[in-house]
Amino acid sequence: MVSGLDVGVGFRILFDKRTIYGFTNQISKETLFDLAKSLNCAVKEDGSKTQANRSLFSRPFVLNLPSSIGKDPEGVSIEEKASIVKRANDVARRLDPHVRQAKVIYRDHRQLLSIADSDGTLVKGDRVGTIFSVQVVSADGDRVQTGYEAVGGRMGFELFNLHPPEEVAGWLQKGPSSC
Repeated sequence: MVSGLDVGVGFRILFDKRTIYGFTNQISKETLFDLAKSLNCAVKEDGSKTQANRSLFSRPFVLNLPSSIGKDPEGVSIEEKASIVKRANDVARRLDPHVRQAKVIYRDHRQLLSIADSDGTLVKGDRVGTIFSVQVVSADGDRVQTGYEAVGGRMGFELFNLHPPEEVAGWLQKGPSSC
């Protein structure tokens, strides 16, 4: 299992129908001021003599995020997540006697957002996503082929109610959908 936490701050400046963006994963007060100064200098170096177009910020900022997820992955045990991977791996390896390798990936992520504009509007959001993929490598003599199927999106662990891991692995045997 691999786990981690990424943190960062980005600034976007809109001016003369253009955008400039800067990002840092160093979130000290000094670093944020340095980033803001750098972006300010970049705007000035652009040759623009105009102020930021405040009319772009005159209406409330609305961020449409899913209001809820069915089953938060943070509440799912590592054993249950490992079971999903093992079940798909078992199916993938039994698809055909020519299967030499199977690779199953489960990944979930959470993104906590805070977005503020120059008028002081602040919007906070929480985005959760789950991704699941199954890949196999088959060989028959010198002929080697790979197959890959993946499902996921901005949803939680309920992904596996829609697409059980055995189903996703089984798609490899059926080939691509005709839809």
